[in-house]
Amino acid sequence: MDYLRQVGGSKESAKEVKLFNLSEYFTSRFAQLAQGIYKENIALSRSKLIWGGLLSIVGTAGYYGSYAVCDLASRTWSL
Repeated sequence: MDYLRQVGGSKESAKEVKLFNLSEYFTSRFAQLAQGIYKENIALSRSKLIWGGLLSIVGTAGYYGSYAVCDLASRTWSL
């Protein structure tokens, strides 16, 4: 993407871009790559959200479950 940005926006390559009519190609290619990266980021963010939520639930259940186990153990030992 950096290459496309540099070639499409630099003064040094302006002549070649105009001469070979590459501006539309560079613009569409950049948009295509940017859209692909955006979709990958969205998928990764969703995956991180789901796994983070599930692991948080497991951690919370373990934390409060230990209180329940200790409570049950103290009730049976005090008899």
